[in-house]
Amino acid sequence: MVFTSWILTFFLIAVASGSQKTSELEKKIQNQKILIDVLNNFRRQTANKLEIAYMHELIYDETLYQQFDLRYKKDIPAFEIGHYTTAFNDLTSYTSAYCEKSETREYRDSAIGKGVFKDTIQYLSPLQQKVRCIEVENGLKCFLGPIKSALIQIMNFDPKPRILFNLETKEAQKQFYDNIKMMHERRNDENDPVEREELTRLIDNNIIEMNHRVYPESWNYFDTHFMSEEGFAKHAETVYDMMGVERFTFNTGRETNGEPAIQNRLLKMFKGRPRCDVRINEYNDGLVILERW
Repeated sequence: MVFTSWILTFFLIAVASGSQKTSELEKKIQNQKILIDVLNNFRRQTANKLEIAYMHELIYDETLYQQFDLRYKKDIPAFEIGHYTTAFNDLTSYTSAYCEKSETREYRDSAIGKGVFKDTIQYLSPLQQKVRCIEVENGLKCFLGPIKSALIQIMNFDPKPRILFNLETKEAQKQFYDNIKMMHERRNDENDPVEREELTRLIDNNIIEMNHRVYPESWNYFDTHFMSEEGFAKHAETVYDMMGVERFTFNTGRETNGEPAIQNRLLKMFKGRPRCDVRINEYNDGLVILERW
């Protein structure tokens, strides 16, 4: 009888312990959801305000950077919050200060707003796709990813994603594309086929040069807007040959009239190649993902 009672007691303790672990896991998942909702809300607001077509949704990933100790990896883009549930209040002031500063057209790479620096506002970096948090002395430190491998990172002098978007850079981008549209009009009015071909080549080269100037190489990103289909196809092959084992994002945009020619060309070019995948982004059908392994 005593033995049976001992077994029953042990069973009840085990059940209680299991229930507590389940409850803690559910609470942790709920806290992560709260954080993701807040972060993606800020990212959507910023993307809508500044017309950022390539802002990715974040997901929480427990496996992010687990291959090395996060506490000793200072080059990983990160931000700090007090707790999952205080993320909205912790980040609101930073976002407001960033938007206010960008509207004054005084934005520079190192200072986004008073007391707001790149490291603080990393949660608005558009091409980041994942986040994971660890406990630190004063709350939580949240890391964004993916970034390149540790070996490549040592050789990369600019491993952190830059915050390049604001109203000032948006205006510069508008002026660039206004000039591109004028070149298109000249080409369309040109009767000489040789001159038309030369204008097409200049347009494609200008767009390639703009991408190299604006988007860091580590972003693995290219904006195809206003390129010719053939010019883009040649550049896409160059990207494919040089990218190695990586993921690359092409912003093909969404066609309002007719077929999305460049997007279809991209999917057709790389579909079926060995150790390669090409697909439309599930969250944004204006982005095409090219991946090699």
